[in-house]
Amino acid sequence: MANPSQRRRRSTSGNLPPTEVEVDQTSSQSRINLTVVAIALIAAATVVSVALVVSLTDHGEVATDRKVSGPSDSKLTTTPLTVAPVVVGVAPCTGTGNSPIVRPSMIYIACGTGNVSVSHISWSSWGALGAIGTGTFNVNDCLPNCAEGTFSSVPASVSLASPIEVAGTPLFQHLSVNPESGSMMTAENGNFGASP
Repeated sequence: MANPSQRRRRSTSGNLPPTEVEVDQTSSQSRINLTVVAIALIAAATVVSVALVVSLTDHGEVATDRKVSGPSDSKLTTTPLTVAPVVVGVAPCTGTGNSPIVRPSMIYIACGTGNVSVSHISWSSWGALGAIGTGTFNVNDCLPNCAEGTFSSVPASVSLASPIEVAGTPLFQHLSVNPESGSMMTAENGNFGASP
């Protein structure tokens, strides 16, 4: 006759013999123990990393006067840590150079024609993910043709977004122009360019 603990194992395991249930319970417990140990190690490594950074950092720069204990008892010599910010620009229109233009004062939609542009742009923000500014939206009515057309100009908000790296250079790929009167206009990669 089986003792009560064996009966419990048999009743909860279905068709598995007791030895397989024990192995299953042991392997599950081992997995749980390994998970707990892994989480503890990650937490400890994080605390040590933060403590090391805090101890080496002195107001945003790596300290240069701290002593290093060791056989030579020499001073730690380091240089300040600097990280260059990512500067995103706008592709130039043909004939204005090859370098991307940061905070351009003029952006042309369809560079070749010059019939639609935003001029006198003042940028209120410019960052790695986008830019926002205001300027004057200029549109040629092309009547009777574009060479003899008349330009109309209205104040507009301008935004740039969707930076990607093109030939190793980060460039904004999306332009939105929202004139005070009229409909918002957008242009995507390659359909707009800047002039300093």
